[in-house]
Amino acid sequence: MSQSHALKIDLLLPYKERFTAQNSGAVSTVTYELARQLQQTDNQELTIFATDVATPKEDVTFQGLTPRYKVWQSRNISFANSYLDHIEKRAYQPDIIEVHGRPQIAHYIARKRPDLAVILYLHNDARTIRGAKTVQQRDALSESLAGIISITHYVKSCFLDGLGDEANYKARHLVNHLGVDRRLAKPTKRQKQIFLAGRMVPEKGFLEACKGALPVLMAHQEWSICLAGGKDFTTDTLTTYEKEIQRLLSPLGERAKFLGHQPRDAVRHYQETSEICIVPSLWQEPGGLTVLEALAAGSALITTNRGGIPEFAKDMAIIVDNGYPTDFEQAIRTLVENPKARKSLQQTAWNTYDFDAAKMAQRAAQFRHELAGLRRR
Repeated sequence: MSQSHALKIDLLLPYKERFTAQNSGAVSTVTYELARQLQQTDNQELTIFATDVATPKEDVTFQGLTPRYKVWQSRNISFANSYLDHIEKRAYQPDIIEVHGRPQIAHYIARKRPDLAVILYLHNDARTIRGAKTVQQRDALSESLAGIISITHYVKSCFLDGLGDEANYKARHLVNHLGVDRRLAKPTKRQKQIFLAGRMVPEKGFLEACKGALPVLMAHQEWSICLAGGKDFTTDTLTTYEKEIQRLLSPLGERAKFLGHQPRDAVRHYQETSEICIVPSLWQEPGGLTVLEALAAGSALITTNRGGIPEFAKDMAIIVDNGYPTDFEQAIRTLVENPKARKSLQQTAWNTYDFDAAKMAQRAAQFRHELAGLRRR
């Protein structure tokens, strides 16, 4: 199709996402890169819609919404209605509505506005999300949506679980692997430090990794461990789980650092300056931005064989199968006590990393153009 028409693309975030540099979650981070990477192009104009915030991220077009929540209606539906009201009053209608992370809202908008093309952008296992938990719901989504984008093959397989051949459905599918840009021109000097970052909840495996790290750190006094994160995106109150981790590492004294929640820029700095990074997810991680960030930094990464992680980390990290403390201890000991192995893993990550944000954005852009072209035939 002709590229002369600049497609108008609206990207909708879940209502709970806060599109700020300080409190941005994984969905906001990915959406920001999808929009930022295309700001200089002349064939797509992207607007990000999210709950209104005082200081949204810069360098993209952002539209904050303030829905009127109703007691009988979910907040996501209220947010969707606020968006639909907004575009009714706007001078133009979008060519594509791209709903991030909320199957229920994608289906709701597709039913309300069947004249518009709606894409569902999946960041997690659809079988765990309202509106896509059952085969019947995913079947309905496949017939009502124009397209479905999954961040990994694992996420796509979860959506298709129980369905027939994807070719028999209206919705077209794209696997669009996450992309994170490298910030360094060359590897920087690193500290003898183990770094973990993310939401500090049991399924993320922080406790198991720390149990594995403790005996190694007790034997190697020149090494330290640093943790960044909280249960959500604040550190107002420590949870029982966080307190347990702090008690566990208390024998290390000042060699165990607890940073609490940190902005993404700060997290990336620690990934770039720590010898070892660990992403110890115990659940079926759909993708894992911290995996990509550690690899982009050229860190020696230890992670788990969960969900979509191997699609990024294969051959560039130590991948443990079970996630027991003993598994982490063995991997950590290998890297701490064998500098050559550690350096080799860092060089492999640095030399072979190929998941940049521009490629992610361009794949999504091409997919949108293909869908718009199909609708115009």
